[in-house]
Amino acid sequence: MYVSRMGDVNEVFYEEIETPEADGKNVLVKIHAVAICGTDKHAFMDGSMKGDIWGHEYSGEVVDPGSFEGLKVGDKVAVFPNHPCHKCEFCKAGVTNLCPTVFRGTGGSSAAAEYQLVAPYNVIKIDDNMTYDEGALIEPTTVTYHALKLSKIKPGQELLISGVGGLTGLLAEVARGYGVGKIVVTDAVEERAKPYVESGLIDAFVNSEEPGFYTKLMDLASSEFGYDAYIDIKGGVRNANEHIVCMKNGGTAVIVAEVPGDRGALNLYDLTEDEKAVTGSYGYTKDEFEEIAQMIADKRIDVTRHIGKKFKLSEGQQAFEHAMDRSVLPSKIIIEI
Repeated sequence: MYVSRMGDVNEVFYEEIETPEADGKNVLVKIHAVAICGTDKHAFMDGSMKGDIWGHEYSGEVVDPGSFEGLKVGDKVAVFPNHPCHKCEFCKAGVTNLCPTVFRGTGGSSAAAEYQLVAPYNVIKIDDNMTYDEGALIEPTTVTYHALKLSKIKPGQELLISGVGGLTGLLAEVARGYGVGKIVVTDAVEERAKPYVESGLIDAFVNSEEPGFYTKLMDLASSEFGYDAYIDIKGGVRNANEHIVCMKNGGTAVIVAEVPGDRGALNLYDLTEDEKAVTGSYGYTKDEFEEIAQMIADKRIDVTRHIGKKFKLSEGQQAFEHAMDRSVLPSKIIIEI
């Protein structure tokens, strides 16, 4: 079979390796769609996954169900890409994303391949009416779903989001499906947010680099005290501080984006005085993954309008170069296999 591997900095290469064979235990999957994640792009830029098969957002078709009862040849599946230990106190409590040994990083699932043997625990059967592209987008959509739940926002309330990237549209879709009343997004490049504004997916965009940023944001909020919750998918302590101040007293800020090495200080005085909470958001649980799969199948959320250009497995280099182009409107790039 053929695979796509990370090479040196800004390099992806295509090669042939041995095809895995059914072993009677694991599920042999023919992979059909792999989406490029932001962490994949970071690995492409810094060479940190050199030699590894990249990808962890994917779906495919069952070739051999192994020991998975109830699964048959031809079933459509998505892959839950995390591998918790199932033994620690976090796993026993159901928060497997907090397991100390669960995969943490940019690779790990080796999805950019024609076939893969997958442990039964990680295989999620999806509805026949779902496309493979939709199946590949279950993973990034679940990332946003987990963050939205942590924000404690309620239907009818107002959400502030910083950052316009591949997750922005998916987060807004989930928020709309949940009944969030108003969504305001900030970033430094207005052009990238236009599709979201024009479609009505978000209500407004504010350029975070222009003068009067704080005043514009507060004017857009229905309450003089600001927004009910804030989700950061841009990253950086300075960015977080500039947005947390626009959040209501008692609100919750959720940090999704990671900026390695950023050790700046949050404004603890204001957080204390206003009883604002700040929490990180890491991954998701298997239950949440399955919940999003069902929401997509039921058409409660539409991820299809966030699918961008598609490439073949042999076009990995072109796909990543396209994904890195900041002039390209935010979307999920799909590798079709």
